[in-house]
Amino acid sequence: MQVRMSRNAQFVLALICGLLITLPPTEAWSFSSILDGDDDSESNSRNDKSDGTNVAMQQHLLKATDWFLTEEEITASRGGSRRSDLATYSVGNAVTTFSVTKEFFDSVYDDLTATKEDDRVLLATWNTDLVPFKPDVDPTGAKSNFDIVFGNVVKRGGDVKILGWANKFLFFQDVKVR
Repeated sequence: MQVRMSRNAQFVLALICGLLITLPPTEAWSFSSILDGDDDSESNSRNDKSDGTNVAMQQHLLKATDWFLTEEEITASRGGSRRSDLATYSVGNAVTTFSVTKEFFDSVYDDLTATKEDDRVLLATWNTDLVPFKPDVDPTGAKSNFDIVFGNVVKRGGDVKILGWANKFLFFQDVKVR
């Protein structure tokens, strides 16, 4: 089989090969060197060459008073009108962290399937889709699909409210869930 190339294609190929052979490896470049200056230069002040021992550590804010307004601040924000019907924050809350998504979705499924009459479920979401909460044991979603799980909460007498944001990119999924 013989491959024929036009003169233009031969010229472009020869030019590319010539440039690759003649440019030394130190002539590497990036788009940032065109748009924002050469990031590889030693004079660039944004490059931190330290080993991190001279960097001051930032302690996370862990006290409730760091996050919530005081009663005085709330009163001032209301023009001097005190608010006596709500606390500034709650205490004794339990938090569970999840390091992998499977643990999170298993927990959501377990919580939603344990609901009973008069339980309230509030969901704020950017996007919804008809996907199973437990795809490893229910790949078709026959029992753990989003619509089935939330539908069963309502069938058991639970109250479900969903605040779904207008996601313009994946709107078709949200419409399908409705």
